[in-house]
Formats: sequence, C-alpha cells, structure tokens
Amino acid sequence: MLFLIRKLGKLLRGNVTPFQIIAGCLLGAMLGFMPGFATAPGLIAVLLFALLVINANLLLAGFVGIAAKLLSLLLLPVSYYAGRALLDGPTEGLFRGLINAPVFALFGFENYTATGGLLIGGIFGLIVGIFISKNITAFRTKMAGLNESSPRYQEMMEKKWMKLGTFIFVGGGSKKPDYAALLAKKTGNPIRILGIVLVALCLVLAGVTYQFFSGQIVTTTLRSGLEKAVGATVDLESAEIDLAAGRMTLNGI
Repeated sequence: MLFLIRKLGKLLRGNVTPFQIIAGCLLGAMLGFMPGFATAPGLIAVLLFALLVINANLLLAGFVGIAAKLLSLLLLPVSYYAGRALLDGPTEGLFRGLINAPVFALFGFENYTATGGLLIGGIFGLIVGIFISKNITAFRTKMAGLNESSPRYQEMMEKKWMKLGTFIFVGGGSKKPDYAALLAKKTGNPIRILGIVLVALCLVLAGVTYQFFSGQIVTTTLRSGLEKAVGATVDLESAEIDLAAGRMTLNGI
C-alpha cells in the first residue's frame, strides 16, 4: 500500500508530463468502459496496444480504468443510448462501413454498449485527465515559487503534518525537485520504445497462433467438443475460421 502511495506521490514530484497524465486517463477510461473482450476483442486489443506504445502514465491508467469499470456498470443505460445515437443517428453510414470492413468486424462496433462506452469512456477520461493535470501543474507552480533556503519553506517543512506527508508520499532523504523544469516539460517523449517492442512481439505471436487455426485442427477440436456436449457422434466435414471477418463456417455437419 505504501509503495502505491509513493508512486502516486511521484506524480507530483516526478517528471510525468500533462500529456502522459491525460493520455493515461483517456485510454484507461475507454478500456474501463468496454463491456468485455468477447464483445469487442479488436477494440480492446487496439486500446491496450495504444496504451503500451503511447508514453502514457500506466499507474493513472490502471486507477482510472478500475474507476471507469465500476462507473460503467452504473452508466450502462447511458452507454447503450449513446451507442444507439451513434449507430442509428447521423454517423450511421460511417459505422456501417466500419462494421462491414475487414478486420473491423472484430471491433464490436455493432454493439451499442461497446460503441457508446468508447464515447462515454473517452469523455470521462479526458475530464479526469485534465482535472488531475491542472491540479498537479498548480501544485508545481506553487512549489516552484518556494526557495529551499527561504524562511517560509523552512517553516513549512518543519511542521509535523508536512514531515509525515513527505515520508508517506515520498520517503526519507528526498530533496526538492526542480519544479520550474517540470513545469516547462509539457509533452516529453510521446512514444514508449519498449511498448513498440512488446506490441511487435504480440503481433508476431498472434500471427504464429493464427497458423494453428488450420482447417484440420479446428475441425478435429470442434468435432470433439460437440461430441462431448451432445453425448453422441457428430459428423463434421470441415470447419474454417476467418478471424478478419469474425466468422466461423461449418461444412457438412
């Protein structure tokens, strides 16, 4: 628990930028508002990949994502009607094209809750991100105006509640960071190199895995599963899976 608290304390004293804060909150909230992997696997995968590649703050993304998931349960009707407005409203043509496009069939755009959740989650994450970013900037601005050798700074640091807060959120022996330099840094490096490597490895692994979805393996596995389910012999000539279109075809069943 103390480790997490000090991680949060680093948001105030560390070199996290407004861009990283807002990006983390935005992507975390959109992921939190997704209804489930079975409904929108492609959309969730893209958001996760974006979270890895974009140099967003992962700690904030996790906390905001958990809060967004809990909030999404309360706002489920709102997400549904927002998705309905998008799919059946002025943007109907755009989403019809996406739903029928290759690969995008896995994104779950035809689901009102997934599409609406993406919008509501984005709005929620953006508001939270801007709020946190502005408050951290205000804190740094105030601290930048205090000199370590000034009587006011010394008096403040001698207070017991300040010492306790510093120990809990920062730990012992930490010096005052250069808040002026932190304020000057707005974006930082927008790309996480390690994230690109991880995404590339995941794509390679996905490509190799896809090769195992050959007709013979799928047919054998599916036939065995159906026989266990119905308790009788199942005749199945062949089975094919088209991941891009999100479709399974059974022949001769």
